[in-house]
Amino acid sequence: MRKSDYDIIAVRISLLLAALVMTGMWVPIKAHAAAIPSVTSRASKYLVTNIKKHKNSVDMKNQNMAFSSKSLYKLALDQGKYIFNLQLNNPEIFYISNTGSGWAFYSSRSGRITSIIVGYTMTAAQTKTAQKKYNAAVGKIVRNAKKKKTVKQKVISVNNQICKLTTYNSRRKNSYTAYGALVDRKATCMGYSLAFKDAMNRLGISCTYAMNASHSHIWNKVKVGKKWYHVDVTWNDQKGKYANRYLLKKSH
Repeated sequence: MRKSDYDIIAVRISLLLAALVMTGMWVPIKAHAAAIPSVTSRASKYLVTNIKKHKNSVDMKNQNMAFSSKSLYKLALDQGKYIFNLQLNNPEIFYISNTGSGWAFYSSRSGRITSIIVGYTMTAAQTKTAQKKYNAAVGKIVRNAKKKKTVKQKVISVNNQICKLTTYNSRRKNSYTAYGALVDRKATCMGYSLAFKDAMNRLGISCTYAMNASHSHIWNKVKVGKKWYHVDVTWNDQKGKYANRYLLKKSH
């Protein structure tokens, strides 16, 4: 995910925001609220639950969600980052648009979000079919990993299975999703990382993400024992002496 991608997200949302301001449906709120809501908050969990039901519009009136952005452009950027982070935290909702396309956030005059229009990349019927394929693919990886005794062995197993399945490709429709990595078997670093994260989630292994300074590359970090280690499945997916060079490393 490049830093410039956030700008694309902002542009896609900004026209809607301009319309909201003109109609009085959005005003900046006081800075004591978080600029970007936490994707692990009760409100976000509620949103994800409704996304999994493929709800096009989610009523958020009672969820106490707000963005404290002080300008339209910053608001668009923050909402785009929220969508991006929402999928990072929930790789299984691969059927939402993580570019901001189709999304809309509506708020009251106090700035609280009242409803969210969700942008999907698949219809409800398409999602149902895709979920079956995806769950079968990630389920097989998890079952194989569970045969291993230690956390370290399970992490290595998942890494190796994804490397075997997936080829790097940035031109496919689902390349930036876990579905792209495990079903289409073609993905970018984001797809690799999302797939690895979902497998770790299902194995009960603590896992997060890391990015380089330019936001041009993303990979994972996992907790083994009391320490965190880097796992870059994308760069591990090479042959010969370059294979698995970034597997359970203390630094990247």
